[in-house]
Amino acid sequence: MDRPPRSQVLRYLALALALALPLPAAGATFSNVSITLDPANSLDFSDDGALERSVNLSSASVIASGPGSFSTRYAAVVGADIGGLGANDLTRSLTASFTISFEVTAGAGGMWDVILDFGRTGAMTVVSDGNGDATVTLGALTGVQAGAGALSAGSLGLGALSAGNTANQGQSTNVAVAQTGSATISGVGTGSAQLVSISFSFTASATSNDRPGGATPEGDEAALRLGLTSALSGFGADDYPGAGGRDPNGDGFMLTATLVPEPDTAVLISLGLGGLAVMGSDRRLRRLV
Repeated sequence: MDRPPRSQVLRYLALALALALPLPAAGATFSNVSITLDPANSLDFSDDGALERSVNLSSASVIASGPGSFSTRYAAVVGADIGGLGANDLTRSLTASFTISFEVTAGAGGMWDVILDFGRTGAMTVVSDGNGDATVTLGALTGVQAGAGALSAGSLGLGALSAGNTANQGQSTNVAVAQTGSATISGVGTGSAQLVSISFSFTASATSNDRPGGATPEGDEAALRLGLTSALSGFGADDYPGAGGRDPNGDGFMLTATLVPEPDTAVLISLGLGGLAVMGSDRRLRRLV
């Protein structure tokens, strides 16, 4: 039985691979983008008392949304300040918990990638205004993806941070938060809208330590600024522009998603097999020469 020519075998192989693999998701689009605070997210709180002040606030918003990309923002502030109560500490904590949801529509069998670029931007600020000290913590960020697609590259997490003046009482400090991360969610289209959701969470706290001693015992001000300020009187650690001259619109947890259709797998395979065929022809010519 005669064997088919090698070129014919290569063509059959390229056709079989092209039929077996998904096609690219040309024209894939985003829709119904939202960001919502989960039930676990801390309720807003503000205590503007004469002897202690503390606050935690948060908000979530869609900054921009289009068929090929969108951006969201989670903003927050956590602050604490105590004075005149002797050897006591005051801690105000925040649990951040929010979900970003969106739909991807792509042709049946079409592959799509959603590239996520995200980060936390802000400041951990301590203002020394007494004989105490203060600390600020920002817990690790974790993200969990659900719905259509799956995480195919990168990570949805960021590390924990902290700052304070416990080792240098009497000094103010301001430590910038500038964390970034990236990840890719990949899926295959169905011809209908596919729901994707990503739930993020982290904790944060501000602690004012009221050390005994001195004429007016008082803890220092502590605040984590992630794009929001408070209306606490006589409290400057959370102010904008404040230490570092910050812009509140540039602070917070920001996420930008970009929808990228996969390259045409069949074309790439054909090109690769074509290259092999050319290499084979080149070897035959060399033997003839």
